[in-house]
This record gives sequence, structure tokens and C-alpha cells, in this order.
Amino acid sequence: MKLLTMLVKEDRTISNAQQVFEDNKSASCENWGCKDIGIPLEKVKELVQTMKSANKQTVLEMMKDSEEECRASAHFAIECGFDKVLGGAYSKEISNLLKGENIDYYPFVGELVGNPRRLLGSVEDIVEEACRIASLDVTGITVAIYRFEGDKESLLSALVKKVQKPIVVAGSVNSKERIQELARYGISAITIGTSFFDKDFVKEGTFEDNVNKVEEWITEVDLSNKSSY
Repeated sequence: MKLLTMLVKEDRTISNAQQVFEDNKSASCENWGCKDIGIPLEKVKELVQTMKSANKQTVLEMMKDSEEECRASAHFAIECGFDKVLGGAYSKEISNLLKGENIDYYPFVGELVGNPRRLLGSVEDIVEEACRIASLDVTGITVAIYRFEGDKESLLSALVKKVQKPIVVAGSVNSKERIQELARYGISAITIGTSFFDKDFVKEGTFEDNVNKVEEWITEVDLSNKSSY
């Protein structure tokens, strides 16, 4: 399972994202990103180039809802040079745009409302939509498992069993228990942002200490999974 370190707090890119990355780029995480709200385009471009210069994979999470807004965010991702795009509602046009630039695409599934986002619907409906979107021209899907208002474990289990493409879990991945649960289920990647700034994993540690601790927990489960075969 991969960690995607997001320079965001409360669902917005932080204003000093460039400095925070520069201060913590030696952390063991290979994937860093931000959201499409919070700082202007020129600053995002600079941030992406700085990340690439440090040999990092770059990730943009779209927070827009309408197809028109998501299309604008896709163009934003292309202009900035991101490697991966998460979120937004699936669109054939957006998929074609990103595919033409060799950008991986992981749209959201399920109905997301409010801020912070909440995932509505039944397990059955969300899984059905996830399978439908995963059957299309996407790299994988993004799901806000821990923002779901129903049975989170049932949703997670059903998605892993039925979705045949990589699954990214975004939102409220804020404890060792949740991180290792997702790793044991074989989730492909997780996004963490606010919890690094809140030092949810190493209370007296730095931002980098918190990132490295999460990578350590992921490695523990990955090694355990390998040894069980």
C-alpha cells in the first residue's frame, strides 16, 4: 500500500505548501500532493516542479463537483504537470484529457456532500457504482471509506472483493488502526493530510516523523502479508 502525503488541512491546500515540502522532502514517502483549492495556479506549478525535482510522484485531488468544474481542474492538473489525479465525478471527457497526457485517473465514487465531505448511500449502491466506474477507462477509483455514514467495514470488504482495479482511500485516515486495516485489506493507496499537521501519529514529533511513522506501519503489514503466503 502506498502513502500519498497531501499538503492540505481541512480539505484545502495550505498556503505555505512549498516551504512545508522543502522542510520535509527527505521523509520516506514517494508520493506528495495537494488539492485544487487553497493556493493559486502559479504556486501549484512551482510546488509540482519542486516535488518532481526531488524525484517525487505528484498527486492532485479534485474537490469540485460539477462536470464543468472537474473539467477545469483536469486542465489545471495538465498545466501543472501532475502525475495522478484523484477525485471528482467520473467523466469520459476528463478521462480522455488525462489519458492523453499520461496522467493516472482515480475518480470518486458515491455521493459526497458537505465540508468536510460525507459519503452517503447504501453499501450496495456505492459498490455497484464503483464496479461500473472501474470497468471504464480509469486507472482506479477513490473512496471516502471513513466518511461513510453507514457500516464502514462492510463497505470496505465489499469493495475489495468486487472492484477489479486499484482503490485509493481518502479522508479521515487518522489512526494506526485504520491505516493497518486498509493495508491488510489490500487497498492500493491512502491519502493523509490534516492528520500530519495535527501530529495524530507522533504527538511530540515533527511532520516528517509522522510521515515516517505511517510508512513504518504500512511496511509492517506489507511484510506480514508477504510472509503469510
